[in-house]
Amino acid sequence: MAKAENTENLSRQRALILMFLASTYLVWQVPSMDWIADANSESRSWADNIANAGQVLWALGLLVLVIKGKRMFKRLSASAQAVLEDDLVIAHRSKAIKIGYIVLMGVILCLFLLTRFMPMTGSDMSRLIMAIGVVTPLYSFAFLELHGA
Repeated sequence: MAKAENTENLSRQRALILMFLASTYLVWQVPSMDWIADANSESRSWADNIANAGQVLWALGLLVLVIKGKRMFKRLSASAQAVLEDDLVIAHRSKAIKIGYIVLMGVILCLFLLTRFMPMTGSDMSRLIMAIGVVTPLYSFAFLELHGA
């Protein structure tokens, strides 16, 4: 029973780290978009500072995920490792990728329609598409892992 609780806790930690990574990636990308930079005409705007903080936090989150994950996985028994990489986890990853793809296609369609009514730079569009493409599968996987759907 202790092993099951331990792997459940580790799975929850993994999901929370992925949610943190997705959030910091958004904090990094969104303030860097041209439409936000245009709102700040100063040489060093608050948006730049937020974007830089998001970038640093994202990098630190990746380091935590890699270092903690590597240590954690080495210390686990073979049965615990199997639980953390079982068929349900594989199904969650697959479903998260599918959700991410569908959402990404919806965003691209919305951007296509939106650009008919208002101008948007290629830089902003590519950042938005990239941000949605990165964070949607991360949030989806974390949600599926946390809620066991």
